[in-house]
Amino acid sequence: MNWKTTTLNNLHTKNYNVMKSLSVLLILLGVSACSGISDTWAGNGEKSTSPYSDSISIDLKIIDSLLTRADAGDVNAMNQLAINYFTGDIVEQDISSALHWMSEAASRNSFDACLTIGNSYLYGWDGFSSNEEKKPLRNYTTAEKIFLIAANAGNIEAYEKLGFLYSIWDKGNVDLDLKQSSDQHFHKSLYWYKLAAENDSVIGKYHMGLFHYYGLGVEQSAIKTLTYIREAADMGFEPAKILYPIFREEYISNHRNILY
Repeated sequence: MNWKTTTLNNLHTKNYNVMKSLSVLLILLGVSACSGISDTWAGNGEKSTSPYSDSISIDLKIIDSLLTRADAGDVNAMNQLAINYFTGDIVEQDISSALHWMSEAASRNSFDACLTIGNSYLYGWDGFSSNEEKKPLRNYTTAEKIFLIAANAGNIEAYEKLGFLYSIWDKGNVDLDLKQSSDQHFHKSLYWYKLAAENDSVIGKYHMGLFHYYGLGVEQSAIKTLTYIREAADMGFEPAKILYPIFREEYISNHRNILY
């Protein structure tokens, strides 16, 4: 696919339609200065005298530059293209093209677009686009697809996001007790948190401590709980700093009762 040609054609069509709408609006308002606006992008390549043509030209130049840089292997341009395709701000919204450029960037160990857009679907719209009509609903299936692009390329933050995603999948909010998850999603959550912990992720270590504390999918072990939670606390994770002395005191108290 010639991404550059396709994108510029889409942008050309999008802005032509916008100009036609503006022309009609101005006519209805009785603004005589609107003459020529509907012909601004008539496909003949001629420059219009419309006051809006400069901004459209800038959009075309931005996309043209990004496509040229992306085709040359610039990962920053790939990430920017993915986000522009996703938001639909200056180019026609095209999720498949956004996924394409996310994948291209991720294959080069650059994950900005994957994590930004994945978070948008995981948590709901976070407002990084000015286009109000393009706000996506929370969509876990799409978030999963996007985070897997980054995770399969070895991104540790994506491991954490997938662990969290599967832990809340069945309830749809962040207050889910892991014991309420379906078996399928629970085991996926455990898998990704464990993989994150093995790669020195503080989020992964903290959650593995909780898994061992409750005996969820793993052996119930006070020692492993304390080990994981202490490591997370030592890495500066505030929830772990709070839990570690509580779990430690509980462990000491239980063993004191056994001895006496």
